[in-house]
Amino acid sequence: MQNLIELIKGVQGLPATVMQEPNFFSIGGTGYFENPTSDLLAIFMGGQGGTPTWLAKALVYCLVDQGHFSQDAFDLCEWNELFVEREVSINDELTDTYKRLDLLVTGAAFVLGIEHKVYASAAANPFDVYDQLLQSRSEGKTIIKCVLRPSKYAADIRGDWPVVSYDELIVKAKLFYGSDIAFTPISKWQFFYTEFLQHLYGLAHPENENPMDKQSFDFVIQHFITLRKGRNLLDDFEKQLLHQGSATVSKVLQELGVETNIVTRSHTWGEAKALRFRPECWGGESDVVLAFYGNEDDAEQPINFYIRAYIKKGSEKVDFDTISKELSHRTAKKLDLWEDDKNVESNHCWQERDGKYLCFGAYAKDRTLEGTLQALASLTKWLQLNAYSTVELA
Repeated sequence: MQNLIELIKGVQGLPATVMQEPNFFSIGGTGYFENPTSDLLAIFMGGQGGTPTWLAKALVYCLVDQGHFSQDAFDLCEWNELFVEREVSINDELTDTYKRLDLLVTGAAFVLGIEHKVYASAAANPFDVYDQLLQSRSEGKTIIKCVLRPSKYAADIRGDWPVVSYDELIVKAKLFYGSDIAFTPISKWQFFYTEFLQHLYGLAHPENENPMDKQSFDFVIQHFITLRKGRNLLDDFEKQLLHQGSATVSKVLQELGVETNIVTRSHTWGEAKALRFRPECWGGESDVVLAFYGNEDDAEQPINFYIRAYIKKGSEKVDFDTISKELSHRTAKKLDLWEDDKNVESNHCWQERDGKYLCFGAYAKDRTLEGTLQALASLTKWLQLNAYSTVELA
Protein backbone atom coordinates (compact mmCIF):
# COMPACT_ATOMS: atom_id res chain seq x y z
CA MET A 1 0.00 0.00 0.00
CA GLN A 2 2.92 2.36 0.69
CA ASN A 3 4.00 1.89 -2.92
CA LEU A 4 0.56 3.02 -4.07
CA ILE A 5 0.70 6.07 -1.82
CA GLU A 6 4.04 7.06 -3.31
CA LEU A 7 2.66 6.35 -6.77
CA ILE A 8 -0.28 8.69 -6.21
CA LYS A 9 2.14 11.45 -5.26
CA GLY A 10 4.02 10.79 -8.50
CA VAL A 11 0.84 10.89 -10.58
CA GLN A 12 -0.14 14.20 -9.01
CA GLY A 13 3.17 15.64 -10.17
CA LEU A 14 2.65 14.73 -13.83
CA PRO A 15 1.70 17.49 -16.28
CA ALA A 16 -1.96 17.88 -17.10
CA THR A 17 -3.12 16.33 -20.36
CA VAL A 18 -3.39 18.92 -23.12
CA MET A 19 -6.38 18.17 -25.30
CA GLN A 20 -5.68 18.47 -29.02
CA GLU A 21 -8.11 20.59 -30.98
CA PRO A 22 -10.09 18.26 -33.28
CA ASN A 23 -9.63 18.70 -37.01
CA PHE A 24 -12.64 18.80 -39.33
CA PHE A 25 -11.10 16.37 -41.80
CA SER A 26 -9.74 13.87 -39.29
CA ILE A 27 -12.66 13.43 -36.87
CA GLY A 28 -14.57 11.41 -39.48
CA GLY A 29 -12.15 8.55 -38.90
CA THR A 30 -10.94 7.92 -42.48
CA GLY A 31 -8.87 11.04 -43.11
CA TYR A 32 -5.66 9.04 -43.16
CA PHE A 33 -6.82 6.74 -45.99
CA GLU A 34 -5.30 7.57 -49.36
CA ASN A 35 -8.49 7.74 -51.41
CA PRO A 36 -10.42 10.17 -49.17
CA THR A 37 -7.35 12.36 -48.80
CA SER A 38 -6.73 12.26 -52.56
CA ASP A 39 -10.33 13.32 -53.14
CA LEU A 40 -9.75 16.31 -50.87
CA LEU A 41 -6.49 17.16 -52.64
CA ALA A 42 -8.38 17.18 -55.93
CA ILE A 43 -11.02 19.56 -54.56
CA PHE A 44 -8.42 22.13 -53.51
CA MET A 45 -6.67 21.82 -56.86
CA GLY A 46 -9.87 22.75 -58.68
CA GLY A 47 -11.36 19.29 -59.09
CA GLN A 48 -14.94 20.52 -58.72
CA GLY A 49 -16.57 23.38 -60.54
CA GLY A 50 -15.97 26.58 -58.62
CA THR A 51 -13.49 25.17 -56.12
CA PRO A 52 -10.11 26.92 -55.76
CA THR A 53 -6.92 25.77 -57.48
CA TRP A 54 -4.69 27.01 -54.65
CA LEU A 55 -3.15 23.66 -53.77
CA ALA A 56 -2.18 22.88 -57.36
CA LYS A 57 -0.35 26.19 -57.56
CA ALA A 58 1.52 25.47 -54.33
CA LEU A 59 2.48 21.97 -55.48
CA VAL A 60 3.78 23.16 -58.84
CA TYR A 61 5.89 25.77 -57.07
CA CYS A 62 7.41 23.01 -54.94
CA LEU A 63 8.55 21.44 -58.21
CA VAL A 64 9.88 24.81 -59.36
CA ASP A 65 12.02 24.85 -56.22
CA GLN A 66 13.31 21.38 -57.07
CA GLY A 67 14.20 22.42 -60.63
CA HIS A 68 11.50 20.41 -62.41
CA PHE A 69 9.59 23.42 -63.77
CA SER A 70 10.81 26.88 -64.71
CA GLN A 71 10.00 30.03 -62.77
CA ASP A 72 9.17 31.87 -66.01
CA ALA A 73 6.66 29.22 -67.03
CA PHE A 74 5.17 29.28 -63.53
CA ASP A 75 4.71 33.06 -63.68
CA LEU A 76 2.77 32.75 -66.95
CA CYS A 77 0.36 30.06 -65.71
CA GLU A 78 -3.37 30.80 -65.56
CA TRP A 79 -4.30 29.11 -62.29
CA ASN A 80 -8.02 29.44 -62.73
CA GLU A 81 -7.98 27.27 -65.85
CA LEU A 82 -6.90 23.88 -64.52
CA PHE A 83 -8.55 20.54 -65.21
CA VAL A 84 -8.17 17.93 -62.43
CA GLU A 85 -8.83 14.21 -62.79
CA ARG A 86 -8.83 11.38 -60.25
CA GLU A 87 -7.76 7.76 -60.81
CA VAL A 88 -6.71 8.24 -64.43
CA SER A 89 -6.17 4.85 -66.05
CA ILE A 90 -3.97 3.48 -68.82
CA ASN A 91 -3.58 -0.05 -70.08
CA ASP A 92 -0.27 -1.68 -69.21
CA GLU A 93 0.54 -3.62 -72.38
CA LEU A 94 2.98 -5.95 -70.62
CA THR A 95 0.37 -7.25 -68.19
CA ASP A 96 -2.78 -6.26 -70.12
CA THR A 97 -4.17 -4.64 -66.97
CA TYR A 98 -5.20 -1.08 -66.25
CA LYS A 99 -3.03 1.01 -63.96
CA ARG A 100 -4.30 4.16 -62.31
CA LEU A 101 -2.54 7.38 -61.45
CA ASP A 102 -4.03 9.12 -58.42
CA LEU A 103 -4.24 12.68 -59.78
CA LEU A 104 -3.72 14.32 -63.16
CA VAL A 105 -3.74 18.12 -63.35
CA THR A 106 -3.77 19.73 -66.77
CA GLY A 107 -3.01 23.42 -67.34
CA ALA A 108 -2.36 25.54 -70.41
CA ALA A 109 1.42 25.04 -70.09
CA PHE A 110 1.85 21.75 -68.26
CA VAL A 111 0.45 18.37 -67.36
CA LEU A 112 1.12 17.30 -63.77
CA GLY A 113 0.99 13.68 -62.62
CA ILE A 114 0.66 13.01 -58.89
CA GLU A 115 0.99 9.66 -57.18
CA HIS A 116 -0.26 10.18 -53.65
CA LYS A 117 0.93 8.09 -50.72
CA VAL A 118 -0.07 8.53 -47.09
CA TYR A 119 1.43 5.65 -45.14
CA ALA A 120 1.61 2.97 -47.86
CA SER A 121 4.73 2.02 -49.79
CA ALA A 122 5.29 3.07 -53.41
CA ALA A 123 7.43 0.03 -54.24
CA ALA A 124 4.70 -1.69 -56.25
CA ASN A 125 3.63 1.35 -58.25
CA PRO A 126 4.32 1.13 -62.04
CA PHE A 127 5.97 4.51 -62.52
CA ASP A 128 7.10 3.60 -66.05
CA VAL A 129 3.43 3.10 -67.01
CA TYR A 130 2.55 6.42 -65.40
CA ASP A 131 5.22 8.02 -67.58
CA GLN A 132 3.49 6.58 -70.66
CA LEU A 133 0.19 8.01 -69.45
CA LEU A 134 1.66 11.48 -68.99
CA GLN A 135 3.31 11.33 -72.41
CA SER A 136 0.01 10.39 -74.03
CA ARG A 137 -1.82 13.25 -72.33
CA SER A 138 0.83 15.97 -72.67
CA GLU A 139 -0.02 17.24 -76.19
CA GLY A 140 3.32 18.99 -76.31
CA LYS A 141 2.98 20.57 -72.85
CA THR A 142 5.68 20.35 -70.23
CA ILE A 143 5.40 17.14 -68.21
CA ILE A 144 5.91 17.45 -64.47
CA LYS A 145 5.35 14.74 -61.91
CA CYS A 146 5.82 13.89 -58.29
CA VAL A 147 5.04 11.54 -55.45
CA LEU A 148 3.20 13.46 -52.74
CA ARG A 149 3.53 11.96 -49.27
CA PRO A 150 3.92 12.95 -45.59
CA SER A 151 7.73 12.60 -45.63
CA LYS A 152 10.63 12.93 -48.08
CA TYR A 153 11.20 9.15 -48.09
CA ALA A 154 12.14 8.10 -51.66
CA ALA A 155 13.88 4.71 -51.37
CA ASP A 156 10.77 2.85 -52.58
CA ILE A 157 10.33 4.90 -55.77
CA ARG A 158 11.44 3.64 -59.16
CA GLY A 159 12.35 6.03 -61.96
CA ASP A 160 12.86 9.77 -61.80
CA TRP A 161 9.75 10.78 -59.87
CA PRO A 162 10.63 13.46 -57.30
CA VAL A 163 9.07 13.48 -53.84
CA VAL A 164 7.17 16.44 -52.41
CA SER A 165 6.44 16.19 -48.71
CA TYR A 166 3.36 17.56 -46.98
CA ASP A 167 5.57 19.98 -45.07
CA GLU A 168 6.97 21.42 -48.31
CA LEU A 169 3.48 21.71 -49.77
CA ILE A 170 2.10 23.41 -46.65
CA VAL A 171 4.94 25.97 -46.60
CA LYS A 172 4.23 26.96 -50.21
CA ALA A 173 0.46 26.92 -49.66
CA LYS A 174 0.80 29.35 -46.75
CA LEU A 175 3.22 31.49 -48.78
CA PHE A 176 0.64 32.03 -51.52
CA TYR A 177 -2.47 32.03 -49.33
CA GLY A 178 -2.59 35.79 -48.74
CA SER A 179 -2.31 36.68 -52.42
CA ASP A 180 -4.65 33.85 -53.42
CA ILE A 181 -7.52 35.21 -51.37
CA ALA A 182 -6.72 38.94 -51.44
CA PHE A 183 -8.98 39.76 -54.39
CA THR A 184 -11.69 37.18 -53.84
CA PRO A 185 -14.76 37.44 -51.60
CA ILE A 186 -14.74 35.50 -48.34
CA SER A 187 -15.99 31.97 -48.91
CA LYS A 188 -16.26 28.67 -47.11
CA TRP A 189 -13.32 27.37 -49.13
CA GLN A 190 -10.88 29.64 -47.31
CA PHE A 191 -11.80 28.07 -43.96
CA PHE A 192 -11.88 24.54 -45.36
CA TYR A 193 -8.51 25.07 -47.02
CA THR A 194 -6.69 26.14 -43.86
CA GLU A 195 -8.32 23.26 -41.97
CA PHE A 196 -7.20 20.81 -44.66
CA LEU A 197 -3.63 22.11 -44.52
CA GLN A 198 -3.69 21.52 -40.77
CA HIS A 199 -4.99 18.01 -41.43
CA LEU A 200 -2.06 17.32 -43.76
CA TYR A 201 0.30 18.60 -41.10
CA GLY A 202 -1.25 16.18 -38.60
CA LEU A 203 -0.73 13.27 -41.02
CA ALA A 204 2.90 14.28 -41.45
CA HIS A 205 3.48 14.65 -37.72
CA PRO A 206 1.43 11.98 -35.92
CA GLU A 207 3.80 12.28 -32.96
CA ASN A 208 2.24 15.67 -32.18
CA GLU A 209 -1.15 14.03 -31.64
CA ASN A 210 0.02 11.47 -29.11
CA PRO A 211 -2.53 11.08 -26.30
CA MET A 212 0.29 10.91 -23.73
CA ASP A 213 3.36 13.09 -23.25
CA LYS A 214 6.79 11.45 -22.91
CA GLN A 215 7.09 12.16 -19.18
CA SER A 216 3.79 10.39 -18.47
CA PHE A 217 4.64 7.54 -20.84
CA ASP A 218 7.99 6.94 -19.13
CA PHE A 219 6.27 7.14 -15.74
CA VAL A 220 3.88 4.34 -16.73
CA ILE A 221 6.74 2.15 -17.93
CA GLN A 222 8.60 2.68 -14.68
CA HIS A 223 5.59 2.04 -12.43
CA PHE A 224 3.57 -0.34 -14.60
CA ILE A 225 3.13 -3.11 -12.00
CA THR A 226 2.07 -0.69 -9.27
CA LEU A 227 -0.33 1.07 -11.64
CA ARG A 228 -1.91 -2.28 -12.46
CA LYS A 229 -2.50 -2.82 -8.77
CA GLY A 230 -4.01 0.64 -8.54
CA ARG A 231 -6.36 -0.10 -11.43
CA ASN A 232 -7.37 -3.34 -9.77
CA LEU A 233 -8.19 -1.36 -6.62
CA LEU A 234 -10.43 0.94 -8.64
CA ASP A 235 -12.15 -2.08 -10.20
CA ASP A 236 -12.72 -3.54 -6.74
CA PHE A 237 -14.03 -0.17 -5.54
CA GLU A 238 -16.58 -0.14 -8.35
CA LYS A 239 -17.61 -3.72 -7.59
CA GLN A 240 -18.05 -2.80 -3.94
CA LEU A 241 -20.27 0.15 -4.88
CA LEU A 242 -22.32 -2.12 -7.14
CA HIS A 243 -22.74 -4.52 -4.24
CA GLN A 244 -23.70 -1.79 -1.77
CA GLY A 245 -26.12 -0.14 -4.16
CA SER A 246 -27.77 -3.41 -5.11
CA ALA A 247 -28.12 -4.40 -1.46
CA THR A 248 -29.63 -0.99 -0.66
CA VAL A 249 -32.25 -1.19 -3.43
CA SER A 250 -33.05 -4.84 -2.70
CA LYS A 251 -33.49 -4.19 1.03
CA VAL A 252 -35.93 -1.33 0.42
CA LEU A 253 -38.07 -3.42 -1.90
CA GLN A 254 -38.02 -6.40 0.49
CA GLU A 255 -39.24 -4.14 3.31
CA LEU A 256 -42.16 -3.21 1.07
CA GLY A 257 -42.93 -6.87 0.48
CA VAL A 258 -41.48 -6.96 -3.05
CA GLU A 259 -39.21 -9.90 -3.87
CA THR A 260 -37.34 -9.25 -7.13
CA ASN A 261 -33.98 -9.66 -8.82
CA ILE A 262 -31.78 -6.56 -9.21
CA VAL A 263 -29.84 -6.40 -12.48
CA THR A 264 -26.73 -4.20 -12.28
CA ARG A 265 -24.84 -2.39 -15.01
CA SER A 266 -21.83 -0.06 -15.11
CA HIS A 267 -21.50 2.77 -17.64
CA THR A 268 -19.18 5.67 -18.31
CA TRP A 269 -20.77 9.11 -18.62
CA GLY A 270 -17.95 11.42 -19.68
CA GLU A 271 -15.84 11.86 -16.54
CA ALA A 272 -18.41 10.05 -14.38
CA LYS A 273 -19.16 6.39 -13.71
CA ALA A 274 -22.80 5.38 -13.50
CA LEU A 275 -23.94 2.24 -11.67
CA ARG A 276 -27.46 1.16 -12.60
CA PHE A 277 -29.78 -0.90 -10.40
CA ARG A 278 -32.70 -2.30 -12.36
CA PRO A 279 -35.42 -4.17 -10.42
CA GLU A 280 -37.04 -6.73 -12.69
CA CYS A 281 -40.39 -5.93 -11.08
CA TRP A 282 -40.17 -2.47 -12.70
CA GLY A 283 -40.45 -3.96 -16.18
CA GLY A 284 -36.79 -4.65 -16.87
CA GLU A 285 -35.88 -1.25 -18.38
CA SER A 286 -36.44 1.22 -15.50
CA ASP A 287 -33.82 1.81 -12.84
CA VAL A 288 -32.19 3.97 -10.23
CA VAL A 289 -28.59 5.07 -10.66
CA LEU A 290 -25.68 5.80 -8.34
CA ALA A 291 -23.16 7.96 -10.21
CA PHE A 292 -19.85 9.41 -9.10
CA TYR A 293 -16.97 11.50 -10.42
CA GLY A 294 -13.71 12.95 -9.15
CA ASN A 295 -13.70 16.28 -7.33
CA GLU A 296 -10.25 17.89 -7.46
CA ASP A 297 -11.44 21.03 -5.68
CA ASP A 298 -12.27 19.40 -2.34
CA ALA A 299 -9.58 17.34 -0.62
CA GLU A 300 -12.03 16.26 2.09
CA GLN A 301 -14.62 15.04 -0.44
CA PRO A 302 -12.57 13.81 -3.44
CA ILE A 303 -15.55 11.96 -4.96
CA ASN A 304 -18.92 13.53 -5.75
CA PHE A 305 -21.90 11.17 -5.71
CA TYR A 306 -25.36 11.76 -7.11
CA ILE A 307 -28.49 9.75 -7.90
CA ARG A 308 -30.79 9.45 -10.87
CA ALA A 309 -33.89 7.54 -11.89
CA TYR A 310 -35.05 6.43 -15.34
CA ILE A 311 -38.67 5.35 -15.76
CA LYS A 312 -39.46 3.60 -19.06
CA LYS A 313 -42.79 4.62 -20.51
CA GLY A 314 -45.27 1.79 -20.17
CA SER A 315 -43.72 0.36 -17.01
CA GLU A 316 -45.28 2.94 -14.67
CA LYS A 317 -48.71 2.65 -13.02
CA VAL A 318 -49.19 6.43 -12.94
CA ASP A 319 -48.74 8.81 -15.89
CA PHE A 320 -45.49 10.72 -16.39
CA ASP A 321 -47.03 14.15 -15.79
CA THR A 322 -48.31 13.15 -12.36
CA ILE A 323 -45.06 11.48 -11.34
CA SER A 324 -42.99 14.43 -12.54
CA LYS A 325 -45.22 16.95 -10.76
CA GLU A 326 -45.20 15.13 -7.43
CA LEU A 327 -41.50 14.20 -7.52
CA SER A 328 -40.56 17.79 -8.40
CA HIS A 329 -42.79 19.11 -5.61
CA ARG A 330 -41.16 16.76 -3.10
CA THR A 331 -37.71 17.89 -4.22
CA ALA A 332 -38.50 21.60 -4.24
CA LYS A 333 -40.05 21.46 -0.77
CA LYS A 334 -37.08 19.43 0.55
CA LEU A 335 -39.37 16.67 1.80
CA ASP A 336 -36.85 13.88 1.33
CA LEU A 337 -33.16 12.99 1.56
CA TRP A 338 -32.21 14.50 -1.77
CA GLU A 339 -32.05 17.96 -3.30
CA ASP A 340 -32.14 19.50 -6.76
CA ASP A 341 -29.05 18.70 -8.87
CA LYS A 342 -29.15 22.22 -10.36
CA ASN A 343 -30.32 20.90 -13.71
CA VAL A 344 -31.52 24.15 -15.25
CA GLU A 345 -33.02 22.42 -18.27
CA SER A 346 -35.93 21.07 -16.26
CA ASN A 347 -37.86 21.34 -13.05
CA HIS A 348 -36.06 18.41 -11.44
CA CYS A 349 -37.51 15.97 -13.99
CA TRP A 350 -37.05 15.76 -17.74
CA GLN A 351 -37.74 13.33 -20.58
CA GLU A 352 -35.27 11.64 -22.92
CA ARG A 353 -35.38 9.63 -26.15
CA ASP A 354 -38.49 11.32 -27.51
CA GLY A 355 -40.44 10.90 -24.31
CA LYS A 356 -39.69 7.20 -23.84
CA TYR A 357 -38.06 7.83 -20.45
CA LEU A 358 -38.96 10.10 -17.55
CA CYS A 359 -35.72 11.04 -15.78
CA PHE A 360 -34.88 12.51 -12.39
CA GLY A 361 -31.56 13.68 -11.00
CA ALA A 362 -30.49 14.83 -7.56
CA TYR A 363 -27.69 15.09 -5.06
CA ALA A 364 -28.10 13.74 -1.56
CA LYS A 365 -28.51 16.36 1.15
CA ASP A 366 -25.65 14.53 2.85
CA ARG A 367 -23.10 14.33 0.00
CA THR A 368 -21.11 11.45 1.52
CA LEU A 369 -21.42 7.93 0.17
CA GLU A 370 -23.51 6.91 3.18
CA GLY A 371 -25.82 9.87 2.68
CA THR A 372 -26.12 9.14 -1.04
CA LEU A 373 -27.00 5.49 -0.40
CA GLN A 374 -29.69 6.64 2.02
CA ALA A 375 -31.04 9.02 -0.63
CA LEU A 376 -30.93 6.18 -3.17
CA ALA A 377 -32.96 4.02 -0.77
CA SER A 378 -35.48 6.80 -0.22
CA LEU A 379 -35.84 7.42 -3.96
CA THR A 380 -36.32 3.68 -4.60
CA LYS A 381 -39.04 3.52 -1.95
CA TRP A 382 -40.81 6.58 -3.35
CA LEU A 383 -40.78 5.19 -6.88
CA GLN A 384 -42.06 1.79 -5.79
CA LEU A 385 -44.94 3.32 -3.85
CA ASN A 386 -45.81 6.10 -6.29
CA ALA A 387 -44.79 4.97 -9.76
CA TYR A 388 -45.10 1.19 -9.61
CA SER A 389 -48.04 0.72 -7.25
CA THR A 390 -51.62 1.78 -7.59
CA VAL A 391 -51.63 3.53 -4.23
CA GLU A 392 -52.43 7.22 -4.17
CA LEU A 393 -49.49 9.53 -4.71
CA ALA A 394 -48.38 11.28 -1.55
